[in-house]
Amino acid sequence: TDAAVEGKLDRLVGLKENVIVGRIIPAGSGLAIFRNMTLEKEEKEEIE
Repeated sequence: TDAAVEGKLDRLVGLKENVIVGRIIPAGSGLAIFRNMTLEKEEKEEIE
């Protein structure tokens, strides 16, 4: 409510406010701690 009344920025980080305005909800693997994660493929040895 402060953002609307005082012209401040509201980052909409919660589930409820994103559902109300029709945005994709911030849930799942898109969390900030995983955004810059890089994955490497593990090489496997062939067993004869």
